[in-house]
Amino acid sequence: MQSYRSFILLTLFLVSSLFAQDGWFWQYPKPQGNTLHDIYVFDSNTAIAVGDLGTVVKTTDGGESWKVQHHIQGVSQNLYDLYFLNALRGWAVGGLSGSPPHHGVLLMTEDGGENWTILKTDSLHSFGSVYFVNPDTGWVFGTEGLVMRTLDGGETWTTIFIYTFDDAPDFGAATFIDEQTGLVGGQWFLW
Repeated sequence: MQSYRSFILLTLFLVSSLFAQDGWFWQYPKPQGNTLHDIYVFDSNTAIAVGDLGTVVKTTDGGESWKVQHHIQGVSQNLYDLYFLNALRGWAVGGLSGSPPHHGVLLMTEDGGENWTILKTDSLHSFGSVYFVNPDTGWVFGTEGLVMRTLDGGETWTTIFIYTFDDAPDFGAATFIDEQTGLVGGQWFLW
């Protein structure tokens, strides 16, 4: 039995040593202390992450350094998801956790996350996911079964509720296979 334990410990030691040699290192909470919820990776050097209290962090050197923006455009809501069509044009969404009414926040950048603009919506729900299938057509998903669609790049939004009963899901993830077929995931909170 002793040799079996030694083999397991030696194996664990070798596996952990291999990972350490691959260059993995602890990045969080550097460069800031807010929880980050999503990251969009453009290439081996460039990535943008979003998180609590309107936090956006960006690296252009593979994570060696990060530019941190807190409360972008005065936003104090948590940012949960982001999506980019290319290296310059992207969107981020968020809101406050818990049941509505909360005004969700929808942001757009056209310079790779250096500057952000708040897009107006009339929704009282938090937003959990954003996805654009082309430069004009995009979708936002949120609490209580909220689905919003734009056909003009985010200038105007049409609100649709997939569920109309009290225990509708809170949508938090979405992806599209093509312009007509998408998948959305979420969770129900049954009280």
